[in-house]
Amino acid sequence: MARRSGRGRLSSIELLPEVCDEHIAWANAELRDRNMPQTEILRQFNARIADHGCKPISKGAFSRYSVRKAIEIRKLKASQEIANTILAQVDVKDRSATTIALVEMIKNRINETVTSAEDPAELDGKDLTLMLNRLSTIAKREQMLLREQRKEEIEDEERREAEAARDRKETADKMEKIATEAGLGADRIEAIRKGVLGLAS
Repeated sequence: MARRSGRGRLSSIELLPEVCDEHIAWANAELRDRNMPQTEILRQFNARIADHGCKPISKGAFSRYSVRKAIEIRKLKASQEIANTILAQVDVKDRSATTIALVEMIKNRINETVTSAEDPAELDGKDLTLMLNRLSTIAKREQMLLREQRKEEIEDEERREAEAARDRKETADKMEKIATEAGLGADRIEAIRKGVLGLAS
């Protein structure tokens, strides 16, 4: 028998052997997409499981199963909408491992809360509010640290560029002195200097 966990008594569909899991997944997808009448889904489903020697599922059992799946889908959509609405309040564009883990934790907590509730509209959001506040605090702190890090990186880059420019100027001055002592013309000396400074066309 299939090893499926759930609350209350297992339905005849959940008691099907594991070899039928693929067909159950197919039926779930068809019920979700609503592109095929429920009676036709049941007919094809029974034909599929018959190939494994399983007895057909009754219309009443399949109807109860489809209703329960519809409720699960509705709650899943509700949890996703709630999660998106809540997380939209926090700017977490630059996500570290910590914020990613906390975001996923909040999503899972919302999903657990919604799916276990009889009515998703009657949720106690105290726990979610605390987690959201924690996420907001962490995100702000990390973004501040990131801005400081970027500022330091920019300053380091500017310092390296200034040092490189200074080194090029010193080299250009030396080359100009050598070229002058060698008796090269002014045009030639200027071309060498520009080349060393990276200004040659």
